[in-house]
Amino acid sequence: MQFSVPAGQAWSILVAIPLCITQPGRVRIEGVALENPTGGLRVEAFATGPNAFASGVSAPGSDAVPLTDLHTDYVIGGEPITAVCPNADEVDTWVGGSMVAVQVSKSSHGLAFSEAFNITYQTDSSEGTLWIPYGIALCDKPQESPCPLPFGAD
Repeated sequence: MQFSVPAGQAWSILVAIPLCITQPGRVRIEGVALENPTGGLRVEAFATGPNAFASGVSAPGSDAVPLTDLHTDYVIGGEPITAVCPNADEVDTWVGGSMVAVQVSKSSHGLAFSEAFNITYQTDSSEGTLWIPYGIALCDKPQESPCPLPFGAD
């Protein structure tokens, strides 16, 4: 996803991937980090909330506003994920689970880029990292003009 954002401006985006767990229990998101960020791109905050697709949203939004303004029903720092993932035959119609929203900014002019998010989590008995290949590019150009992405990035 590419957005026109000046240095120092907060940008909030909903990572449109439903989150669920494979068996009953609770998973707490401990943090959200960008993978190999450039241009001073950083995560300022994250939150979790209900699956946006459950309310009929086809493309959850993003905007140059703080996270609390974009997703008012989301909890900063996240609530535990408790929804169990659907069976294979239910995947296409399932609208449960939670989603994560992330507020990012960049500290410099020009292109700021990351190829993926890493979500660290904790269960009662283990911890881990979920890699989400969801690239983000912030640049100074108007949104009508694509950001000049690094070689090999889509």
